Amino acid sequence: MNEMREDKGLAFFGRVTASVSHEMNNVLAIVNELAGLVNDLLYGLKQGDDNGLERLGQAAEGIQKQIRRGEEIVKRMNRFAHSVDDPISEFDLHVVIADMAAMAQRRAALKGVRFETMLCQEPIMITGVRFEIQRLAFAGFELASSALAGGGTVSIASRRLENLAEISITAAAWKENGDVLKMKSELSADMRRLNGTLFWELGTAINFPLVLSFPIALSVEKRGQ
Repeated sequence: MNEMREDKGLAFFGRVTASVSHEMNNVLAIVNELAGLVNDLLYGLKQGDDNGLERLGQAAEGIQKQIRRGEEIVKRMNRFAHSVDDPISEFDLHVVIADMAAMAQRRAALKGVRFETMLCQEPIMITGVRFEIQRLAFAGFELASSALAGGGTVSIASRRLENLAEISITAAAWKENGDVLKMKSELSADMRRLNGTLFWELGTAINFPLVLSFPIALSVEKRGQ
């Protein structure tokens, strides 16, 4: 059982790393393109063409925007990498949701899916295995993007109910197929191992949300089972 969990963890780490590296490559490619434009505009200015001043300012703003984007990507990756430092820690569920939604967005975009987070204002502090919660949230977002027929927007919300925390994932229409059912079954089993539950009624007239529910405080013993 532990070997299976380690395999899933490594596969998850690989998917996230690939997504982050691809996003960083996009940032670098855009910066490189803008830097080339800046060089061209500077050459034109040296030749007495003042029409390039406005475009030069726009290119500089574009570079700064990409630098800020790159900094945010690196911050997310650092948080993700350090999530394996301590087996049990206290963390804000909202940070996990925001990071995992951002990291799952690139793969979802290939299916025409966009994530939209609508989190409650107050932090939801969890004491447990951060890496596992990240993996389950990421799996939930990938499941939702796979089940959204024809693409569209997936809305992600959160709430606390006494000793439980919930991640609620909704969309206009779900599509049921073999791959989706397999992903749902695997995620449901993983949730149970952390004393949590997955609730999702596919194939109904009303499109029920996909809900991941788990205790605010996860036990150390549960992780070792």
